[in-house]
Amino acid sequence: MNIGDFQKINWLVPWRFSEPGLEKELAREVSPKHPLYKIEAIAVGRRQDNDDVLFFFPNHNPPLAVVHLTWNPESSSEFPSHHFFDSIDDFIENQMKKDNIR
Repeated sequence: MNIGDFQKINWLVPWRFSEPGLEKELAREVSPKHPLYKIEAIAVGRRQDNDDVLFFFPNHNPPLAVVHLTWNPESSSEFPSHHFFDSIDDFIENQMKKDNIR
């Protein structure tokens, strides 16, 4: 899986491809207690209607997570909230398509 794979997705509203750039915000928000602390992340998708971001973790399993950015430093393992996905297809079927029909 690489960045080019995300550019090929047929993104459904409210999701869209996102150029990298939100990685610093994720790093600022996660505390040492959070499962994503110090994990290399690349923003690859973003919802247009809220602060959910799809991050790709090239050296982590599972390799994807939707993270709801809070725009505040957090101090728990729960925030920012996150949901992991095993593959692009897993994200499409279990997140993007569901968000599209709401």
